[in-house]
Amino acid sequence: MEGEPTSSSQPQAKKPRRSSSSLDSGLSLSSTLSMETTWTVSDIAKAAHLLTVLPRPLRFEDEEEMRRVYSIIYDVFRYKSVLNQALIQTAFFLKYPQFQKQPCLVSLLFYDLYKRRFLPRENHDEPLRAQLFEEAGLQEAETCLWDVRVKLAASLSRLRIKNKALSLSKLLPPHLRDSHVAALDELPVAAWINTFKIDMDEVTHLLEKAGLKRLDSKELKPDALSYVLDDWCPKLIKSHPTHRSDLAQSALVKRNLIVLQDRAFCFGPAVMCKIVHDLDLAGRLVQTHVVSPRTTAYLANILSDNEKIKTLIAFGAGQRKEEYDAYLRMLGVTNTEVRAESFLDVPSDSCLLESVVGVLATPPNTYSGVRDPVDLACSRGGDLSMLEVLTEVEDWRMKRIDAILEEERQTLRLAMSRPQIQAVLYETHSIVPAENNEMVNRMVNEMNRRAHEKHAEELGKTVLASQKEEGLETADENVVAPSDSVASIENIYMREPERPKFTEADVTVPSCDVFEIRFLPGLFLQEDIHVTMEEEGCYLAYLRRKEVVRLNAKYMINIAASRGLFGGETGGSKEAKKSQSGRPQRKKPDLQRQTSGTPLLIRPTSRRVEMERIAAPTQASISRRATGPGKISSGNFQQGTWSSTICQRHQNHFQHEFTPVVGINPKMVAQIRRQDARKWWREAARHIIVFGFNFELDQNSVDRYMRPRLKLSRTKPYYKVPLRVNVASIQFDDPNKFL
Repeated sequence: MEGEPTSSSQPQAKKPRRSSSSLDSGLSLSSTLSMETTWTVSDIAKAAHLLTVLPRPLRFEDEEEMRRVYSIIYDVFRYKSVLNQALIQTAFFLKYPQFQKQPCLVSLLFYDLYKRRFLPRENHDEPLRAQLFEEAGLQEAETCLWDVRVKLAASLSRLRIKNKALSLSKLLPPHLRDSHVAALDELPVAAWINTFKIDMDEVTHLLEKAGLKRLDSKELKPDALSYVLDDWCPKLIKSHPTHRSDLAQSALVKRNLIVLQDRAFCFGPAVMCKIVHDLDLAGRLVQTHVVSPRTTAYLANILSDNEKIKTLIAFGAGQRKEEYDAYLRMLGVTNTEVRAESFLDVPSDSCLLESVVGVLATPPNTYSGVRDPVDLACSRGGDLSMLEVLTEVEDWRMKRIDAILEEERQTLRLAMSRPQIQAVLYETHSIVPAENNEMVNRMVNEMNRRAHEKHAEELGKTVLASQKEEGLETADENVVAPSDSVASIENIYMREPERPKFTEADVTVPSCDVFEIRFLPGLFLQEDIHVTMEEEGCYLAYLRRKEVVRLNAKYMINIAASRGLFGGETGGSKEAKKSQSGRPQRKKPDLQRQTSGTPLLIRPTSRRVEMERIAAPTQASISRRATGPGKISSGNFQQGTWSSTICQRHQNHFQHEFTPVVGINPKMVAQIRRQDARKWWREAARHIIVFGFNFELDQNSVDRYMRPRLKLSRTKPYYKVPLRVNVASIQFDDPNKFL
């Protein structure tokens, strides 16, 4: 994976000294590296390789070196606006126009000069520095900046005096100041155990061997000689901030036995797995956007303990799909499928989401609540664009908010419109209310309103305009509403003046079609339903259907029983079904579903196609119209009037029907045949709606080999005269047998 720590081929500069008392695990607790961010000339050279117009491929020796390099770049991006003002005031680019196309490299060296207090470098690394800077293209810019160092220092001083700032950091926005960045040093170091490669007991043994003692109480904060397992996120350990450098350079991290990960990006996967376990869902899970491959790997890691969830599908990898696949293989992940396409680009008739029961919605957001931007960039494989986004000023961030909000709306709308999806966990790392509470409430109200309109359309009613437009936006016609009825989405907006008006209270919507906002399971005790964890830099909202439908054996049996497939009527006694005359009333066959919110065995589009096939004229019906009622009598079968392509089965039945039988009225026989035909069509339609024509269109329904056969019984005429039946039943053979 590009940007991941591996061996480096460049000359190595002198690095911070490490203790020689490292254990076999590669973890040392006596490192002399201070918590203050420091870097070497090698780190500056590698940062220059990344900041060129065409970034060059780069490898890091370990996680700590990667973090140091990206920390330099993050600081350069933070101070870029102030440094550019000083460069403009001193006319640096006018004096040295050759650097106008490489402003980032100039800012990198300028920031390093400022942090050195405009003093010269140490001479003991001069040969190595000259070689590294020459390879990175920094030697000339270094010399030019040193020549005008006095003017640059004076320009920065004037900026501080003009803005009454005690330090240069006071000229930055509040979220980019040094005080905010320095607070990161006080955060505990979080890492999750990769159980694909090692057991938790083995990691505990290695940490104890390195001198770290596990604290039993999860409420205690770890000190310099201890660690603790996180109480919310499974397989996550927290240690003292002084262990960051040692862990990053340890063999546990280099061998991917543990993975460093910001705790804020572990909440979503942990809560999603808890939801799936509590609801007892079985199928596949979807992550709408790959925030970072480490987050996806952590979700796959804890999902591997749930045998009912077979696969995790992660969308939005784009051009980095192969890179993410390689990283997941390196971690040993086997239950994840990374997709390059966007979640919003999945066609409505795609089979990719058929067995998906839960969605972790992680759309792009402003990331204004992220506490450790460097860790996020490193976890994304070294994403410089993420650092640029996180160091934007407010004006530029507000210009992007409209596009961000629209993608968040589309993501939630698509996730909640799939009838088989029972739970959606919405995750952002923003402090903007429009992305959090307001977005969730708005989309839940919109999707529930659509459900009312859908069921009103099935009842032949029209929604009141005031009810439809109150506080909600116009729905997107390309998104399928959370319903499985035969009516298409275009019918929602059709207006028929003869339909009666209604309000939402007049229409009963099944609970499985209605979403509600729920408490996060087993983690939080706050009164608020969707919890904002501003101090953790994470926002989570749990959206679930009021009635959860589980596609298990019990559900299939209940559906079959409700449709009378086991014989007999469902519900009520025989006496209650009798009319006033004492004769039992036959229940009208119900060809539509009882509740449209439960998942269909076949799709509505397939049902319409199959109904058209059923209603299409057959050879027998065409032949009847061609011959006419007066052309064939009951005692004289005129062979010459029939077409040469007549159905032989119908011809045999027709000959048998009009064979003279003593004591039977031909009109009575014809009436019985018409009754049988109507019964056959009714039974065939019910059978096809439930089980479908093709096995490939009905993979998730009842076992294909256990479906009942379609019985075609004939009504016997009076006087008990037997009639010959050519076909007694229809057996749907397995098409694979003939391949």
